[in-house]
Amino acid sequence: MKNFILKLLNKQITVVLSILGFSMVTNQCAAQYGVPVRYYEIKGVVLSRNNEPINKIKVVSGYDTTFTDSIGNFTLNKEVPYSVDRMNIKFIDDDKNKNGNYFSKDTLLFITPEKNRRISIKLESKN
Repeated sequence: MKNFILKLLNKQITVVLSILGFSMVTNQCAAQYGVPVRYYEIKGVVLSRNNEPINKIKVVSGYDTTFTDSIGNFTLNKEVPYSVDRMNIKFIDDDKNKNGNYFSKDTLLFITPEKNRRISIKLESKN
């Protein structure tokens, strides 16, 4: 009888823990395999040395890529694990001479508690 009660209790505990465990998973965490993340929006402008906006500059951070618009603005939405305290952002002129010819630039952005960041980047011309 004692053995039957222990098996029944074990099954009940297993069911309760399974329900609680699955109820804690959300769509956002499931994609990251349980790693808690922060969501950041990084906005900025890419300018030439003469403070003129540069369009069609590729902005890359990890697997996330965007391009600057006609007035040099960009927005990069980034999902960052809590264990990461900085991110590398690259600015690349891929179209060669269509918008001028600029050197690429790597920037290290330190992550702060604020969720929205605004940065300004100046690229050097190759000419």
